[in-house]
Amino acid sequence: MGLRQALESGQFVITTEVGPPHGVDTTAFMKHALALKGKVDAINVTENQRAMAHLGSLACCKLLVDNGIDAVMHLNCRDANRLGLQAHVMAAYALGIRNVLVIGGDKAASGNQPDTKEVYDLNPGEALAMCQMLRDGTDMAGEPLDGACTELMIGAAANLTAPDPDLEYAKTESKVQGGATFFQTQGIYDIPRTREFVERIRPLGVPVLAGIIPMRNEKMAEMLKFKVPGMWIPDDVYERHIKSDDMFETAVQFSAEIIAGLRGIVDGVHIMTIGSRKMTEALIERVYAMGLR
Repeated sequence: MGLRQALESGQFVITTEVGPPHGVDTTAFMKHALALKGKVDAINVTENQRAMAHLGSLACCKLLVDNGIDAVMHLNCRDANRLGLQAHVMAAYALGIRNVLVIGGDKAASGNQPDTKEVYDLNPGEALAMCQMLRDGTDMAGEPLDGACTELMIGAAANLTAPDPDLEYAKTESKVQGGATFFQTQGIYDIPRTREFVERIRPLGVPVLAGIIPMRNEKMAEMLKFKVPGMWIPDDVYERHIKSDDMFETAVQFSAEIIAGLRGIVDGVHIMTIGSRKMTEALIERVYAMGLR
């Protein structure tokens, strides 16, 4: 069952991400992905994550769909102009990829090639509208397509625990109007705040997959707590992890508890372990063991 089918069926959806290789050897990438087959509804593939060059999301997504795994291709506004973005989406669709996630992209200055020229011909909101046009059968010039991307699922980012809920609501509403058909969110560590925001956006009628980012070690916990703009991690949650004798196990258990608490609030979860195959598989195994899926 793919992402669209899972959402339409009403089951609690699980997606995750697998980063592409820094090169063209896809052995490890596919080994990780195949280990998740049948356990998740779709796998996201990042595009030049952390502003570092990797094998393109399009190629990796094609490998996934060829092996019976639904894929979500990241569409990065930083790295291409509107012609390139349109070509990228149409190429993916022609190759059987039905889901895209529109993102802005990490700032080039944060990567290992800081002199990279950022494009941002379109911002994420404009790129969402572009995807909707391709789905409806025209390019951005209004010219009809010889075959539309009619089944395209268009994903957007959201922050359910943003510091300014009113501003985030306005952004979320704008993304729905722009063409978003599902949301994958920033990491969630506070269920009451999440519930309040989801109740507010639920009338927009777009499914929400809540982001789950396990704090598997002290370095990651400090980065997420203090260095990621807009991230909300309650002090007691942070302390529970930092003071733990086994942060990996604490992160698995806490994340599973959050997932359990989110059932009935959101439509599913999007698990992001920032490159840890061990954590991804451990958390998904715990989710199934707890009967959450």
